Amino acid sequence: MAATMTASPEQRTPPLRREEQLDVVHLGRIDFQEAWLVQQRFAEARRAGRRGDTLLLADHPPTLCTGVLGQDEHVLITSSQRHALGLPYYRVDRGGDVMYVGPGHLVAYPIVSLPGLDLDPIGYLRLLEQVLIDALADFGIEAHRIRGLTGVWVGEDKIAGVAVKVARGVTTHGFNLNVSPDLAMYRHIVTCGNHGRGVTSMERLLGRRIGPEEVEAAVIAQARPALAVSAGGAGPYSVGTSEAWSGPGRRQALLERTEEEEA
Repeated sequence: MAATMTASPEQRTPPLRREEQLDVVHLGRIDFQEAWLVQQRFAEARRAGRRGDTLLLADHPPTLCTGVLGQDEHVLITSSQRHALGLPYYRVDRGGDVMYVGPGHLVAYPIVSLPGLDLDPIGYLRLLEQVLIDALADFGIEAHRIRGLTGVWVGEDKIAGVAVKVARGVTTHGFNLNVSPDLAMYRHIVTCGNHGRGVTSMERLLGRRIGPEEVEAAVIAQARPALAVSAGGAGPYSVGTSEAWSGPGRRQALLERTEEEEA
């Protein structure tokens, strides 16, 4: 069984203000469960108006995760086999089914005010898919959606998973892009519950070595204008800071910043 992570209720987010910025925070290599806790702290701060919209970027050790309604039978190995592989399995408070995340993935968690984007949750999913489609196009990869399915595809193979939660107007979770993961890991799951469909990666399609650090700038460049648009089409916010989340001291400082009382 998957370990379960759920968040406590929080207040509704204040209206998005034009002067707020889209910040990018690099979490670096971080445990999946710790990253989930970080998302909750940033989301709480966003609802309370102590932070603006933020894009968290992460690099996880090998992990399986599933959504609230995900099916455990889509994990095709036993608990003992998972433990032997060092592969934890979490059930988290998002939509979607079983996903694998690990080295070679570009994982992004947008913590944004959805009312500020003037979108419903389905429209937000489509927006994230488009961010990835446009970023992949920068590398000459023609990606697309498949009607009735979530995520981004090249041909019939999935190259990115998208799964989110929206609570009291603020988003958590996000997307993982297959840059150069070990595709053999996908033999252990039915990816996102999509029976009979394959997976691919940028590295496989490009025929060369490529890492998430090479792709990150393209994803940020597409995400900033997409995620920083005010309700009513008033235009993009100014680009915010780019912060590193490296070392326990730096991590604690950023967490404390999310809890500061407004002056």
